[in-house]
Amino acid sequence: MSVYRGEDAVSQALTACQENEQHSGGHSWGFAAVTDDGLEIGHGLGEIPPYVSSVCDGSELALGHTRHATRGEITLENAHPFPVYDAEGEAVAALAHNGTWYEAPDDGRCDSYHIARLLETMYRHNDEPFEDVVRDAGEITGETITVIHRDGRAFAYAGRFGITTDGEAAIRSSGEEPIRPGRVVEL
Repeated sequence: MSVYRGEDAVSQALTACQENEQHSGGHSWGFAAVTDDGLEIGHGLGEIPPYVSSVCDGSELALGHTRHATRGEITLENAHPFPVYDAEGEAVAALAHNGTWYEAPDDGRCDSYHIARLLETMYRHNDEPFEDVVRDAGEITGETITVIHRDGRAFAYAGRFGITTDGEAAIRSSGEEPIRPGRVVEL
């Protein structure tokens, strides 16, 4: 799981995921990118195909994820990231998660899908800043989550599984500087 800000963001985010795939991933992959038209989200099964790195070339903020299924079936519908919708049904954010949220419903969908629905419900019914909604969702689940917002903001909540930063350009599973558990950082 990685978030990159800067030139070739989708390519950078997915490259970081491929580098980490030996530890987790391989069942499915996905990306979300902030574009002039809002959020663009793409998914696939298996390994990331080479052509995907050129998708959304103009985007300067992207979230990438490779999934190793621990909960939920290996399907395209369970590939991360998941959209988070506002009350009008527009995608306002995209979420990816590492770990296993054991309290999530066991209905064939992966736990990350349910974390996205939780974040969506909290976003729709609270007047809190988005960063606080991300923190609240992380605290409820105890899981590590990354979220990009269509307005160009990106957040990570450090839960049970470590997440790191690489300066001001990246948040990922295997970076240089650990983020203290229970903390939300903005990229």
